[in-house]
Amino acid sequence: MSLLSSSTGLAAAVPEAAEGVLTSALKTALDFEDAMYTVATMPGVLSDFSDPEAARKEIAAYGKEVLAASNETGIAAKELAAAQQQAISSGVAVAESVDYVAKSAKAAKAGLTDAETVVDGATSILNAWKDSAGGLDHVLDVMQTAQNEGKTTVGELAAQIGDLTGLAPQLGLSLEDTMAAVAALTKNGVATNKAVTGLKAVLSNVIKPSTEAAKEAKRLGLAFDASALQAKGLSGFLGDVMEKSKGDTEVLAKLFGSVEGL
Repeated sequence: MSLLSSSTGLAAAVPEAAEGVLTSALKTALDFEDAMYTVATMPGVLSDFSDPEAARKEIAAYGKEVLAASNETGIAAKELAAAQQQAISSGVAVAESVDYVAKSAKAAKAGLTDAETVVDGATSILNAWKDSAGGLDHVLDVMQTAQNEGKTTVGELAAQIGDLTGLAPQLGLSLEDTMAAVAALTKNGVATNKAVTGLKAVLSNVIKPSTEAAKEAKRLGLAFDASALQAKGLSGFLGDVMEKSKGDTEVLAKLFGSVEGL
């Protein structure tokens, strides 16, 4: 190929490449705008729908905050806007939603997932444990600690924790103990989803023991109910179970009933 023909081909390729970049940028901008308008339609976001100009300015202001958070975190603005919608729909105050999403996005980067998944998991935790969860910063710290101490990720924990939010707080288990239990199971080679399913089965069997479990517990002289779990904590309760059962799998099967719990 001659230098001339090569240069001509390059010259022809440049406008095509530029057009592709512009098209992609335009689509990204339109996607972000659509996401922000979706956020704006949520209850409590805009102060006055009847004034189009005021509404436009409010949406622009929210968009500016999201873009600033995008620049700070390196996460696409469209993704942050979708996470903001998730946060608001889960009860996060509109005024706090961008900061909430920005913090979640940083945890998402470290946890191999997206901001929306972390927001979903964190809001589930905060709605379930309420004040005892210690706020968003503490929740994210606990999830990252579990990631560091187990063989799991913040993304996996955020996606699975909803299976425990209905039982663990009800039984008086702290967020820290619940996450530590899941992390310990994963550290021993149990996948995160199976660890959560197994712990859920344990809690379910304790909160409503079967007739067989109640008889076996009585034979062992073991307090096997929600009150015992609340009094001793998860580690103390399970330690008592292992001590009284001597780790006998047949005995444990009678107590926990399910393969997951066992």
